[in-house]
Amino acid sequence: MHEKVHVSAISVKEQPPPEGVAPVEWVLLTNLTATDAFEAEEKVNWYRLRWKIEEFFNTLKSGCCVEQCRLNTATKLTKMITLKSIIAFKLMYMTKMAALCPEATCTDVLSKIEWQTLYCRIQTTSRLPEHPPQCFRQ
Repeated sequence: MHEKVHVSAISVKEQPPPEGVAPVEWVLLTNLTATDAFEAEEKVNWYRLRWKIEEFFNTLKSGCCVEQCRLNTATKLTKMITLKSIIAFKLMYMTKMAALCPEATCTDVLSKIEWQTLYCRIQTTSRLPEHPPQCFRQ
């Protein structure tokens, strides 16, 4: 015998679509209740964040190498993931900033101690430049 699963089906249509382009249409199936337009819009907005969340975890895994850390206590793991999450967010922010505003400098995103630490790490030096670099692209 199969167990019943209750789902809400939310139909979404882009309003208004860009001129000359067909609107995006899709159906979201969820086990969360959506009994009115407000609740349906809430679920759709949550789902729209999915790709940002996927991007964040990809950055956490690949950019911050979080899976390579082998810690033996939950406390140490929690502290490491907290720190790496901040780093992953900053990496994503710098990537978006570079795409949207190529003339931006690292100080638009990073504090002085952050850009100095990152500079020393990337350049494998303890000598800081007189001014922050324009960007960290190499």
